[in-house]
Amino acid sequence: MEKSRTITMLALAVCGALMVILSFFPWLTFSSIDYGGLDEGYLPGTSISINGTETSLLRDIETIEANTIQEVDKWCSCRVSFGDGYLVAALGAVVVASSAFTFLSNRSGAAGSMATVASGAALIVAGYNTMADWQAFAWTEGGQTEVLDGAVTPFLWALVVVS
Repeated sequence: MEKSRTITMLALAVCGALMVILSFFPWLTFSSIDYGGLDEGYLPGTSISINGTETSLLRDIETIEANTIQEVDKWCSCRVSFGDGYLVAALGAVVVASSAFTFLSNRSGAAGSMATVASGAALIVAGYNTMADWQAFAWTEGGQTEVLDGAVTPFLWALVVVS
């Protein structure tokens, strides 16, 4: 019984550590919308990768006003100072701490429940970000505002699986 408990707590700690690490990787890649080739030659293609700690679904193109747009290369409307990745990283740290507490104290009830709740919350946040329809405004190298489509990276999908 002790061997299986040790393996379970170790696996839980590894999953929590991966949750923390994956929170700092790029979750989204925004790129120029292809209007059937109409804009070819006029605009350089724009591509922006955004880490989980820099983006949040609470800020999208509907919440942006004209005076919010900054004339800085690669500025993107979905970039925030405190993104969803920080929340997922904190939840991953809770999973690691609760698995360590469970291993050291031989009390698996409360700590195991806390790890389950933290992992479930991280799954909800990461899954919500994965299933969203991402669009953003960006200031391009061509010196204008452009609408970009976002695509989820494999790092965010891996975070959903690990959570």
